[in-house]
Amino acid sequence: MSADNAGRPRVCGPISSSSSENDTLTQLTEFARLAREGWVLDTNALYATLAFANGDVLTDARLYAADVINHLPGDRLRLAASTVMSQPTRESIRQLGQQCQMWLLTVESRKSSKGDESAVVDTLQRADLYNAALGKSHACERAATHAYSRARVQMNSILHARYTAIALSLLDRAYRLADTALTERRIIEMTSGLWFKEALRRLEIASDSLIEHRRAQQKRAAEADKIEDMLSDLPNAPTDNIDLQVDLDALLTVADPTPPIPASVPSTLVVLRTLSHLPETKSSSQPNPRLEFASICGVEMPLAETPDLQAISRELTAEMPWATDIISTLLMDSVGSPASRIRNTLLVGRPGCGKTRLARRLGEVLRLQPTVVPAAGAADASFGGTNRQWSTGRASTPLQAIKRTGIANPMLIIDELEKAGTSDHNGRLTDVLIPFLEIESSRRYHDPYLECSVDLSAVSYIATANTSFRLSGPLLDRLRVLEIPQPRKQDLLIVVRTILVEIRQQRNEDEVWCPELNCGELNLLARQWRGGSLRPLRRMIETILAGRMAFAPRH
Repeated sequence: MSADNAGRPRVCGPISSSSSENDTLTQLTEFARLAREGWVLDTNALYATLAFANGDVLTDARLYAADVINHLPGDRLRLAASTVMSQPTRESIRQLGQQCQMWLLTVESRKSSKGDESAVVDTLQRADLYNAALGKSHACERAATHAYSRARVQMNSILHARYTAIALSLLDRAYRLADTALTERRIIEMTSGLWFKEALRRLEIASDSLIEHRRAQQKRAAEADKIEDMLSDLPNAPTDNIDLQVDLDALLTVADPTPPIPASVPSTLVVLRTLSHLPETKSSSQPNPRLEFASICGVEMPLAETPDLQAISRELTAEMPWATDIISTLLMDSVGSPASRIRNTLLVGRPGCGKTRLARRLGEVLRLQPTVVPAAGAADASFGGTNRQWSTGRASTPLQAIKRTGIANPMLIIDELEKAGTSDHNGRLTDVLIPFLEIESSRRYHDPYLECSVDLSAVSYIATANTSFRLSGPLLDRLRVLEIPQPRKQDLLIVVRTILVEIRQQRNEDEVWCPELNCGELNLLARQWRGGSLRPLRRMIETILAGRMAFAPRH
């Protein structure tokens, strides 16, 4: 049984990270035994052992939900946990994780106690691991991030090696799931570059410590503990037979920490294969799609190559230091890939925090030739294209962007998404976006204007919004939601320089005619602007520049 006499789940305490290597191995062995007997492990212990209650993911999810439900803030979270208790399924666990993500983005989370936030974060990380065990590729990525975050702060060499190895094994699983299910991006991108090199370096250090420990053990016992015993396979769902064993020795003997890019990753893409099905149009008054899209029909369209990401990171961080973490997260999407791309992302933040500018600059430095599509007030579904039976027939916006830019992987920035029209009389932008955000449907998108399938899978989408509350669940489920912090008071000098550069460009002036602000002007701005929206700061700077012109001496 998995509950005590009072009906409550039996929950194990945390792992002691200050113990010796021998004691830690004993703890891990004991925790694995207790899990087989139906005990629910602490989340840190679960990530270290991958031992679910009774060896079953859904059983563990049900028992954990029963234990945590009274610690979750808000009716929605408790209702989602209650659903997992009564019906532990893939969908109910996914909904619980989604509710946790949404709560962490709300104003309520900022006002909550540390205990409430800790319970939600713990539940989210737990749900990611459950979904990873149930065969979700993106959940494997997120769970790998959680495991490696634990490794980075872990001083105990046994736990350090275990968390790192499990993180890499989860990435390996995610890669194979992505390869078989044709999900949005190959996980090899995450395992390349600095992240992977650092993971291997830390794993080697931990392995050296383990080797010394094993030598000492061999002197005291006939049979030494093997490092392979530390690595438990992630239990598979009943319908999932993919093995998750990691060959740690193979990882440690890799000659080049940066794995080669698979040959299957193309540098070009045929977006539109043929238009032969369309009739010849001789009338100049009717749309002629054969002539309009002849330049890309059957052509291998190039993919914008990934530039030096470290240089880009330094450049963007210097421009927007308050968004350093967000910049790193977004750039990770292109690590290890020959072609630039960004995962479908929603940037949420208060007005004036620089969401649109960050998205635009990211597209520019990644050579994705970004196009900003205003969503505010959009009252139809023309984004997905319109049929030629209408006089205003046109191809879908992504296909037009590909034709205009000449690359197969341009970036579209859907600005102010939450302000799109809600009437469904002529369709809604928020609904028509959905097929473009799914790799399977975007790879074979049926364009109503051309009446054939086109491959739009390489297009990157970044949406911006002040809040995600008005957006539908199916849309949010297809977007990675990142919250953009507001500029801080200490960012004043950097922001002022950036705004001055933009003003000079708009006025076609150089520094001679529009010099930097002096100390007195900067002190004035510092007294009036204490962080937050950049728009009032820009108005202040424009006022100062106008004052310069008004009081400038005239000869």
